[in-house]
Amino acid sequence: MARGTISWTDITFDKDEDGERIELGRGSFGTVFSAVFRHQRVAVKQFGTGAPLGAAALAAVQREAELQSRLAHDNVVRVYGLAVENRPGARPKYALVLAVLHESLSSLLTRVASGDCGPPSEALPLDWRLNALHDAASGLAHRHVHRITHGDIKPQNIMLTSPRSGCVLQITDFGLARAFYSPIRTYTH
Repeated sequence: MARGTISWTDITFDKDEDGERIELGRGSFGTVFSAVFRHQRVAVKQFGTGAPLGAAALAAVQREAELQSRLAHDNVVRVYGLAVENRPGARPKYALVLAVLHESLSSLLTRVASGDCGPPSEALPLDWRLNALHDAASGLAHRHVHRITHGDIKPQNIMLTSPRSGCVLQITDFGLARAFYSPIRTYTH
């Protein structure tokens, strides 16, 4: 299990002027909302916002929380825990509570390609690109040391911290991740 189970009541969702939760993103398995947990800004990835989670989907959510929480590293998005709400008579709710980040690499690349940031060589200078490659490789290497494959590396699943903190790349979305066992083989001549 993730670092811990979080009570749904410990999360305060940010709301817009219409009282609706503020959505940060949407994927095939859930929606990410802006919230506060323990006086910190967080992203809450709620699963099954469209339909109830079946047993297999719930197992996948629990696996994602457990695998991602194993990886405390500067280049992996921090997981605070798995939030659960299971009230009698209501459909259970499950969500990962994650560190909130600035934007996805995909979003940044789209802005750069549109010319909003100036020429690509100025918007993303060579030293930034090399640091970005280092961050991504470091996050991937850390996962592999812990015998976890991601299974879905793409710009949408790489997030950036705030430019004020140096734009560190962090890997997120471990929905397709798998733990693997690789026995050490010795060869004799």
